[in-house]
Amino acid sequence: IIVPSIVEYNGQNYTVKRIGNYAFFSGEIERTAALGDYINTVYKDHTITSIVLPPTLESIGYMSFAYTDISLIEIPSNVTYCYGKWNLRGMDDKFNPFMWCKVNKVVINDNAIMPPYVFYGCGVDTLVLGENVTFVDADDCPPFTGELAVSFLEHVETLPIRAFYNWTCLYDVSLPPKMSHISDSVFYGAINLTELKLSKGIKSIGKYAFSGCQSLKTISIPAWATISSYAFQHCANLETITIPDRISNYAFAGCNNLKEIYINNPLVTPIDEEAFTTSAYNYATLYVPVGTSDLYSRRMGWRNFFFIKEWDAPDYIEENVKEIPSLQIEANGGVLIIQSIPNGIPISVYNVTGAQVGYAASIDGEAAVYTNLQKGDIAIVKIGKQTKRVIMK
Repeated sequence: IIVPSIVEYNGQNYTVKRIGNYAFFSGEIERTAALGDYINTVYKDHTITSIVLPPTLESIGYMSFAYTDISLIEIPSNVTYCYGKWNLRGMDDKFNPFMWCKVNKVVINDNAIMPPYVFYGCGVDTLVLGENVTFVDADDCPPFTGELAVSFLEHVETLPIRAFYNWTCLYDVSLPPKMSHISDSVFYGAINLTELKLSKGIKSIGKYAFSGCQSLKTISIPAWATISSYAFQHCANLETITIPDRISNYAFAGCNNLKEIYINNPLVTPIDEEAFTTSAYNYATLYVPVGTSDLYSRRMGWRNFFFIKEWDAPDYIEENVKEIPSLQIEANGGVLIIQSIPNGIPISVYNVTGAQVGYAASIDGEAAVYTNLQKGDIAIVKIGKQTKRVIMK
């Protein structure tokens, strides 16, 4: 079924903005004789297997797709309400628009608003989300049941705070390539999340972002990211992590099962003494680049680890500089400001004759290099093993 954006009736064109109650309902309703209340729904037929909704759609009536065999449904951006049948306790999950559909994949576009229980009881196992999708009262009224894998449309850059708070249905999450920041508490309490795929563009992870994700066993975080306090608190089954060198206090508090911690930064940046738990310091093995174990054993935070071993880590500079997704260089008044780079990367600046005119190392993701170059001069900027030409302004 393809629902058009415009329909003609009695010689006039009308824009399709709403799908009415029971519009594509594929069942049979029994009512009580006295009150007319809906007490049971009986399977009748399942002839509707696919549907395309128009971009003009703004609302979807209750039970409009109930008991259909639609395998994929895409919610347009303009949809701001899906109706349900309400009782004294609020939304009744027995009357949501997609009640007991057999849909297994749902795509929800930017800015759509979904009510409580909207896909409750459906067989959805794959959810693809756009930017700024809202699930109303999702903390108390879960919109999905069963195991759910969530990914995002490629243009998505942000997730609201607490977006998936206490979503126990989540088991697999893949973040989009343009996302650079993970908001506070965004996956807090997702106790069944077992697979987490972070994009290489991630620069920061907010407080409590993955707190209580008890099923996570391994994570790999980009080298230029910053991990905020309590970000992975009480991830009780976390065993193996690859991490950056900017970690706030209590970032891994309650992660008492850690066994292997890998880091590939040879420049050894201090971290907070309480970033990890006592059990991690006593029993986990910290793997550091060849030739740096002595430095790590004396540097604040890292020195707390009882077991420190060296490993054949990837070339930190080559691996991280070549993969920086949003390197920015500003040149003004003889000063070059380099942003969005991993911590500790050496930066050298040369003039066109090859003479070095400035040097710095990145701190907290950026560096300022002061030179004697003038407006219009060409600066040759060497960032690790990468070289760029910049015209001074």
